[in-house]
Amino acid sequence: MKMSQSALTVFTSVLLSALLAFAVAKRYGAVENPRTIRSTSFQLIDDSGTVRGELKLVRQSGQSAQPALVLFGEDGNANVFLGTDRSSEGRLMIRSWNKKRLRGIVEVGHLNGGDTDATDDLSGAWGVGVQMVPSVPQKAIAWGFTNSGQRLGQ
Repeated sequence: MKMSQSALTVFTSVLLSALLAFAVAKRYGAVENPRTIRSTSFQLIDDSGTVRGELKLVRQSGQSAQPALVLFGEDGNANVFLGTDRSSEGRLMIRSWNKKRLRGIVEVGHLNGGDTDATDDLSGAWGVGVQMVPSVPQKAIAWGFTNSGQRLGQ
């Protein structure tokens, strides 16, 4: 009799432990597809813990969030931006900095402000744009095509 109570106690303990482990794994650690990681942002950090890159959703001026990859220099400045703008158009931006002062920008993809006569997109063109910052008057040049078909640049 004593042996069967001990066996029953051990069996019950093992069963309850297994059920508890299953419940915890189901709630906190189980991944349905281990090849897929889902999140709203990821950060790449260097050895000192400084954020050097981010893959995230960016919300601009009340618009819906757009995906972006942002790479930062050692000084913390955003040097590379790959993502979509507020019109959900693709864009690659490379920036040059002198300490905390922006010196220039190269953009590839959707260029804001390049198309003034298109009826569907009054603010964009497709191509390459180069801008010197700061400069008065602002020095910028673009090559490409507006949405209405006009050629930009030479």
